[in-house]
Amino acid sequence: MASQILTDRLILRPITADDSARVVEILGDFRVAQWTASIPHPFAVRDLRILEPNGDTRWPDMMGIQKDGILIGAVSCTREFGYYLAPEMWGQGIATEAGAAKVTHVFETTNAILITAGVFDHNAASRRVLEKLGFQATGSERKHCTAQGADLNSTIMQLSRTDWAAIQ
Repeated sequence: MASQILTDRLILRPITADDSARVVEILGDFRVAQWTASIPHPFAVRDLRILEPNGDTRWPDMMGIQKDGILIGAVSCTREFGYYLAPEMWGQGIATEAGAAKVTHVFETTNAILITAGVFDHNAASRRVLEKLGFQATGSERKHCTAQGADLNSTIMQLSRTDWAAIQ
């Protein structure tokens, strides 16, 4: 994993234990948690096992999104792309900017040929982010949403190395 990735407005960097309170604040907001598959609500410090050296490794390449010195979200992308963003940052193109930087990094530094993502069908904003990045719908599935405690319709989306190169 890169130590930092810089964009025009953002720094993507590893999340550390010092970020714990801010991560709990962001993921503790139901407006964020409701669009993720595995984030519980309410979200608490005990759920931060991802930050522990021997903890959960579902997102081994998760990088914090920092703007103006403040952690505002995170992005992960190996062969599966995902992100979360503090609600006060929504609608500013930040998810697209961070996502593009992370996708570029993955395709430049790995042999990945395909990245997948899932988006709950009622999450139009995240679907637009994925479409701006070049992801294309390839199927659908029912996926459990921990925060909502329900199985929801989800669209499976994919981005190939070839398609990414064509739009760069």
